[in-house]
Amino acid sequence: MTAFFVCVVLIGIILVIVSIIWMIIEKKNNRDYRLEIDEKRYELQQLIEDSEQLLNELNNFSGYIVSRMEEKEKDIEEAVKSADERLALLSDVKEIPDNSTPTQSQDTEEIKENSRASEDEFN
Repeated sequence: MTAFFVCVVLIGIILVIVSIIWMIIEKKNNRDYRLEIDEKRYELQQLIEDSEQLLNELNNFSGYIVSRMEEKEKDIEEAVKSADERLALLSDVKEIPDNSTPTQSQDTEEIKENSRASEDEFN
């Protein structure tokens, strides 16, 4: 009977040693969740800063686009005004009768040359 008790005690000692080793391994593998939370908080702050920077860049870029669009709109308006003026000149040229004097035909030629010159400047 003493052999039985010796075996039970030895099994108990082995279980205690195994459990102590197991606890030591678990403690080494245990993570410190506070450090992980701090890391995640830092990453979140970095993401927020990056998103703010992106928003600022987008605002600057949209302002640039708006200014360029306004410039192009002004250019188009000027081109339309120039075209209207040329159309008015052409309608004036068409209203001149065919039996005009040579000086009037010279004026007509000058008007055509001026419209061609302004057209060349526009292009």
